This record gives sequence, C-alpha cells and structure tokens, in this order.
Amino acid sequence: MNMNTSLNGTEVTHSVRGIALWIRPIKSRPWLLVLIAFVFYAGRMFRLISRYAVNVFFSDQWDFNDATLFQRHSLWQMFNWQHGPHRQGLGALFERMVDPLFGWNSRTESFVIGGVIVAAAICAFWLKRKLYGELSVFDVVIPAILFIPGQWATWFMSANFAHGPFPLLLILLYCLSWTSRRRDVRYLLVLFINFVTIYTGFGIFLGVVTPILLILDYWASAPQTRLSKTYFTCAILVALASLGSFFVGYKLLPGLPCFSLQPRSPTSYLAFVPLMFANFFGIRPQQSAHHRRLNRIHFAVLCEYGLWKTLRRAQDSVGIALRDLSGTRHTRLLLLSAESSSGGGAKVPAEWLFDGDCSGLSLS
Repeated sequence: MNMNTSLNGTEVTHSVRGIALWIRPIKSRPWLLVLIAFVFYAGRMFRLISRYAVNVFFSDQWDFNDATLFQRHSLWQMFNWQHGPHRQGLGALFERMVDPLFGWNSRTESFVIGGVIVAAAICAFWLKRKLYGELSVFDVVIPAILFIPGQWATWFMSANFAHGPFPLLLILLYCLSWTSRRRDVRYLLVLFINFVTIYTGFGIFLGVVTPILLILDYWASAPQTRLSKTYFTCAILVALASLGSFFVGYKLLPGLPCFSLQPRSPTSYLAFVPLMFANFFGIRPQQSAHHRRLNRIHFAVLCEYGLWKTLRRAQDSVGIALRDLSGTRHTRLLLLSAESSSGGGAKVPAEWLFDGDCSGLSLS
C-alpha cells in the first residue's frame, strides 16, 4: 500500500515537473504562446477555406462583379461602385488588380481574403505593441477573435473584399496612423485612410468619428505642440468633405425590402443588437434564460474592464488622443448596429442573426 502510494506520488511529481518545463519557456517568452495561437487559429481558418470554398460565383458576387469583371468601368467608377447600402471602394480596386492573375477563381479569392485578415491580425499585434509594449499571454485573444469561424460567410460564401476584410484592415491601419508622433504626418495618414475607408464597405461610419477625433486630439495636445489653426481647420474640412462626397449620387438601397426611415419598434431594435454579436460568445436562441443572462454579464464585465484598462494607461497628449481613439471602433460598431437593427421593424429569420456576414462586420 505504501509502495503504491509512493509510486503514485513520484508519478505526480514527474508530471508536475514536466508541465513546469513546458510552462517555463512560455512564461519567459509570452510571444511564443501568442505565435503558437496565431499559427493555430490562422491554420484553422485556411483549413476551413480549403474545405468549403468553391470556384463558383454565388449570390451577391454576380452583382458587385459588374464593377470589375462583367462590365467595363474606370478605376474611379469601380471605387465609387455602390452595392446595396455601401460602396465597393478599395475592395473593388484590389479585386480588379489581383483576381485576373488567377482567372477570377472565386476559391482562390477566398484564400486571398484569408491573407487580408492575416495582415489585419499583424497590424493588431503592431498596434498593441505601440500602445502597451511587449506582448503578453493574454494577446492570444487577438488571433482567437480575428480568425473566428463565425465569419465563414465572409471567407467563402459570397466573398467580397469590401464587405468585412478590407474595412477590418483599414480600421487597424487607421488606429496605427494615430500613433504617429509627427502631427503633420499623423493628420495626412488619418485623412487619407479615412477617405478610403468611408468608400469601402461599411467603413462609412468612420467618417462620422474622424472629425470628432481630430477636434479631441487638437484640444488634448499642449498649445506649443499644436499645428497651426489653418492646418487644423483644413483637416476638419477635408474630413467633412470626405464624408459628404460619399453621398454624391448615392441611392438608398436597403438590404431589406421592408426598410423604413421611420422607426416602428425601437425596443425590438435594442433586443436585436446584442443578438447580432451572439456568435462571439456562443449564445444560441435555444439556450436557457440562465445561460443567456450569464453570457450578458460576462460580456458587460469584459467591456468595462477593457475600457478601464485603456483609460488608465492614457497619460500624455498622444495617450489622451489614443484614449479617445479607443472608442473609435466601439462608436463605429454602435452606429453599424443601429443601422443594421433599424430594418423598419422587419421580421427577419432568427438564423440571420448568426450569419457569418454579421460576425465579419462586427470585427471590422
């Protein structure tokens, strides 16, 4: 009996030591765990694309490809092409440049979209390092979120560069542009990316946020470091003109035939918005009320903690501007949610709430 106990104790000791040997390099090099997570989640994404993507145009691809494939148009017409509520923007130009190289193969296009999301993930890591320094083990959530399978429709159903992948990449580049120490360079980058993003998918909502951020950045900086009032005024005017130019020749083409500008059921809109993002937290309609309540609590705690950490670390003028910037994606997400939920009180199938397009859009 004692011998068996001794042997069991020895086995446990060896197991603990073995685990410690695995954990030690990860603890001293957290980037190693982040790299493993990045490769794992990216590999899973490309495996799903390889398994399900086909070389057949599907659904909306027969419509928005009029801009680049089925009809002849100038580069500006491609960039300005309206598909439903949004324009194609940089997605159309990139498609026209890249797709002829592989014969407009929609399966290959899905892999290229995966590459765009990988580039966005790299930008997310770069942004994290610029804001908070070295990577930590908690940064495994970056690839876990950006490569989430919930955006399957963006990858291989009706693949569209402008509908998810490029807005995601552009939003992260936009945030990176705010980290530039030189204000003149910062404003030029912000205004350029802002213009391109407004015209690319649902990045239009960034046009609402940019003038506000420019004002907050100017107000938060020390007087001696501010650019001239003329330069600042021009930047505001360019930002407003970029947003205004989007509506030149714009046609109201809602995604639902029952859409109305007159709100019919505001309370149902409020219920619709959290369901849009349910896929991220594993919530399904068939779950019990108890599970849904717990998931809502977890979601609220995570949001509050992330906001508190961001505000706590903002110190200098650039940090203050970045603190304001931390609300950029959240503000844009709220605007997108409001637009998506205000379907004129339309009754939509419950499965639409868990469609891969919604997951891809909420990422961007």
